[in-house]
Amino acid sequence: MSALTSALLVALGGAFGALLRSGADALTARLGIAAPIGTLVVNVGGSFAAGLVVTLIAYAVGSILLGLLAASAGVALARAL
Repeated sequence: MSALTSALLVALGGAFGALLRSGADALTARLGIAAPIGTLVVNVGGSFAAGLVVTLIAYAVGSILLGLLAASAGVALARAL
């Protein structure tokens, strides 16, 4: 995968996460909840999804080193979201 493709995927993931957080915050505001619970839920869900993907990649590859590298990418993705 090229660097441009990786950058575009990260940008798309970040945009998707921003839309989800915005929608979740609008929903919680409509329900009268002042705290940013929507952002918390979206971030925790995104982290769970990234961890699931990393686990599946590590299991499919069967390599701890590759799993750790995938985990690093997953953490970077979760931070971008």
